[in-house]
Amino acid sequence: MNLGFIGLIDIIVIILGLIVCFLGFSKGFMNKVIGMLGILVIFGLAVFLCANFAEMLITNKIIYPSIYKGIYSKMAAEVAEAGSDASVADIIQAALGCPSLIAVFLAGKIDVSSTAELPDVVATQLGRYAMIGISFLILIFAMSLVLVILKALANTLRKSTLIKTVDGIMGMALYLLIYVAIISLLFWGLRALMDNDVIQGQARQFIITDLQLENENASRLSKFFYEGNLFSSIQDLFK
Repeated sequence: MNLGFIGLIDIIVIILGLIVCFLGFSKGFMNKVIGMLGILVIFGLAVFLCANFAEMLITNKIIYPSIYKGIYSKMAAEVAEAGSDASVADIIQAALGCPSLIAVFLAGKIDVSSTAELPDVVATQLGRYAMIGISFLILIFAMSLVLVILKALANTLRKSTLIKTVDGIMGMALYLLIYVAIISLLFWGLRALMDNDVIQGQARQFIITDLQLENENASRLSKFFYEGNLFSSIQDLFK
């Protein structure tokens, strides 16, 4: 479709861009940055700290004793019933009801001289794994509360007209930057589909006409994203 100096895809891109700018101004810069960076920081810190936090909980006998006792009792009962030809993996699978693949993996991590030692070793090892997982979830929850507090603080600061205006303008710029990156990625994918003749027929002709791809002198916003966006430039570096 050729509407003259602008195409239908241009109109869609511009309208979406205006909506994004409005959302960016209304949501603000602080809330967006806290949201984006907060999730990454929370996950990174949780991964980094969960092992040490788990050790602290184990040392102070918080949660861990009940997990240890539960696993130990199941393993001890199965060891007592298992035959002499039962492997460590068989005993673990029967006691814990886990898939054989997991039982074999756990058995490979355990070094015991006799099956009598198995309940304690397995309970200790799995107990630590469980505590690391629990510690990770506790840290995620605790730091998420901090994130909520920071967002509440940001909203409080935005009650000032000056701060709200500055934050809104910065938020609009940030949202627009994210939008441009997404649009560039979509047009990069569209160009890849067109170059590989995946898109054919009327759909292909519509894109060629609307973006004015056959007209070297045509100036279109959509054509700019299609022919010269960041992702295409990065791809060209590896050719």
